[in-house]
Amino acid sequence: MKKFALIFSLALFWAFAQMPSLQAQDLPPGFKTYYNLGMDMRLSKRWTARVKQLYGFEIDSSYYLKLLLNTASFEYRPSKNTRVEVAYRPMYFRGNTRFLWYHRISLKASQRLRLDKFSWKNSLTAEWFFPIQPKYEYRFILASRLYGPSVLPWKGKPYLQGQLYYYLNGKPLKYYDENGDWVVTQSPNDFHRYRISIGARFRPTRSLRLSIYYTLQREFNTGLTQNRDINVPNRSGSKIRYAFNDYSVLGLSLTFKLDLRK
Repeated sequence: MKKFALIFSLALFWAFAQMPSLQAQDLPPGFKTYYNLGMDMRLSKRWTARVKQLYGFEIDSSYYLKLLLNTASFEYRPSKNTRVEVAYRPMYFRGNTRFLWYHRISLKASQRLRLDKFSWKNSLTAEWFFPIQPKYEYRFILASRLYGPSVLPWKGKPYLQGQLYYYLNGKPLKYYDENGDWVVTQSPNDFHRYRISIGARFRPTRSLRLSIYYTLQREFNTGLTQNRDINVPNRSGSKIRYAFNDYSVLGLSLTFKLDLRK
């Protein structure tokens, strides 16, 4: 098993190195399917290393690979229910004419609470994107996930998750008043995205985790800040700038667990 883990990890890092450095771009609207393959390696009582690859397929008139998202991370557990994770996540993205590539570095802190037969996990994640995304350079994600009791086969637990995204320091937009006069040029800093997910996590064996899920993503404007909206018309009203990006995902995740403390 340890030999398999080493080969698997090296294969993922080799995939990281094969991708050219190009320009960032967001995913298009529509329906997608995600397949995630990963490995968690327990290094000590408090440290865990992870490697993952997510394959995203676009579903329209054809079924084709749209993105390849890689993750390499280290997690530290200061206590039983508290975790801090730092991750590097390069993404290989299929644009209209070529494959593009961007990078992401994130820091995540999470806390888990036991509520009788339920488990409640809350987290805050800070992300830095480079090259810069049009709508943001930094994102902050508030997430809350509630697990139900083990009522499904393979010790399966259903869960419900909500995520709220704050965009910061995107490429500046020119904002105009109703008469078409320029008002200000600034980044659309505000809460602009939420995701709702339902799914189930299974434990077929001691060293294997399987998850299936459905995610709904929507972008929006809060209306609480002035001249910070996205999905706004240009000066002539002929084009929408930074259009809302709404899509849904049906996903499958497979994770191998390896304890290297032995």
